[in-house]
Amino acid sequence: MNLKQRWLLLGLVVVLALVAAMAIYGFLGKKQVNDAKPVVVGVVKLDKVVPLHPSYAQYEALKNEYSKIEAEYKAQQQGLTDKAQEQALALRNIGSDQALTDSLNTELAAKIAAKQEALNMKLAHKRRELLEAYQKEMKVAPNEVDLRIVNLQLELTTLTKAPTVNEEQAAAQDAAIAAKQAELDRLLAERKIAPNAAINELEARVNAALKPLHDEGQKELEAYAKSLHEELAKRRQSMIQEKADAYMQQNALPDPVAWNTEWQTRLDRQKEAVDAMHEAILEDIRTRAAVVAESRGLTLVVTNEVSNIKGVDITDAIIASYE
Repeated sequence: MNLKQRWLLLGLVVVLALVAAMAIYGFLGKKQVNDAKPVVVGVVKLDKVVPLHPSYAQYEALKNEYSKIEAEYKAQQQGLTDKAQEQALALRNIGSDQALTDSLNTELAAKIAAKQEALNMKLAHKRRELLEAYQKEMKVAPNEVDLRIVNLQLELTTLTKAPTVNEEQAAAQDAAIAAKQAELDRLLAERKIAPNAAINELEARVNAALKPLHDEGQKELEAYAKSLHEELAKRRQSMIQEKADAYMQQNALPDPVAWNTEWQTRLDRQKEAVDAMHEAILEDIRTRAAVVAESRGLTLVVTNEVSNIKGVDITDAIIASYE
C-alpha cells in the first residue's frame, strides 16, 4: 500500500467513524445535536508534503538501492541461464567426440585384423601339414599348379572372416578375397584340363580336416571382436566422463536453490528497509498533521483524494513545520 492509499484509508475510516458517532449522538437527543459543533475538515496534499519531507532523500536512496539490487539479480540470473545452456551444448559436444570415436574404431579394426591374421596363419600352417601328409599317400604326385589351385580353393573355403568395423576394413577384406578368387580363376582357365579325381579327393580330405579348426577359429575371432568392442566402448565412456568432469570443474555453476535464496534474502532485507522508511515518513506526517489540526481546531484531517469532502488545506502548514 503506497502513501496515498494509506492516507485515503485513514481519512475514510475517520470520516465513517465520525458519521456513525454523529448519527448515534443525534439519535440520543435532538437538543444535543443542535448544540454539536460543526465538523471542520483539514486536507493534506500528499503529493506535495511527501517529496519535501526531510527523510525523503533517504527514502529515495533506499528505493534506488533496491532497484539496483533487483537489476543485478536479474542480470546474474540471465547470465547463469546462458552459461547453463553453454554447458549443455559443451557436454553434448564432448559426448559426441567424433575424433575419439574414430581413434578407438581404428584401434578396434587394427586389433581384429591382427587376430584374424594370426588365426589364418594357423590355418595355413595346418593346411600345409595336411597337404604334405596326404600327398605322400597319392600314387601320382600333383604338380605345382594343381597344388596352388588346391591351396587357393582351401583358403577361400576356410578363410576366417573378421567382423568389419568400418567400410575401409570391409573393403580391404573383400579385396583380399577377390584377389585370391581372381588368381584361382586365372589358374583354372590356364590349366584347361579339369583336376583329376585324386586332386579333388586331396582337396576334400584337407577341407574336412580343417573344418573343425576353421569353425573354432571363426568363433574365437567373433568372441574376441565382441569383447574388444565392449572394452573400447567402456574406455570411450570413461574418457568422455573424465573430459566432462574436467569441464564442469572449470565451469562450475552455483547451486540454484542456495543462490536464489541468498539473493531473495538480500532483496527482502532491502525491501524491509524501504517499507520501514516509508512508514516512518507517513507516521511523521500524521504527527505533524495532528499538531496543525489541534492548533486550528480541525475535527479531522484527510488527504486530497477524498474528493467529495471540502476542507481547510493544511499542506503548506505541514511543509512549513519541516523547517
